[in-house]
Amino acid sequence: MQKKQKNKNHKLYKKLKLRVKPTLERLGFPKQPYTTEQLEEILKTITAKYIDRLESDLVNNFYLIADYISTLAVQKSFISEQRNELHRKIKFTEDLKKVNETMIDKYEDKFEEYEKANEGLKKQNTQLILNVEDLKRRLFGSFERKLKDFALRPDKKKDN
Repeated sequence: MQKKQKNKNHKLYKKLKLRVKPTLERLGFPKQPYTTEQLEEILKTITAKYIDRLESDLVNNFYLIADYISTLAVQKSFISEQRNELHRKIKFTEDLKKVNETMIDKYEDKFEEYEKANEGLKKQNTQLILNVEDLKRRLFGSFERKLKDFALRPDKKKDN
């Protein structure tokens, strides 16, 4: 009879693939061989605890997922705001580039006009200076040379 019970228990172990010996010993259950009633009671207890733990894990995971979803929504809105800000800055930069090109084109033409006008004025100024020098030579001639020699004399002490 005991042998049949042992075989029945062994079959139950194999069927359920139970490896609970250390856990059962920790929980204070008697050592093997277990009766079918004991195994059923152990199985119910373990199953109830397992289901309870799974339920609490499931609730915790649900709260974690809800928290992740809310965090994801906040991050998504932040990323969206940053993307919009970046697009605005890119558009503003492109507009500034266009304005710069327009200003360069406009003032480059003016600058070239001023350079040409300056070259013409330089030539006229040089010609006027030459004309004035020529007039001075004609009017003052030797007197200018004497003044120049007087101003540039090497020994100024002899004048006193």
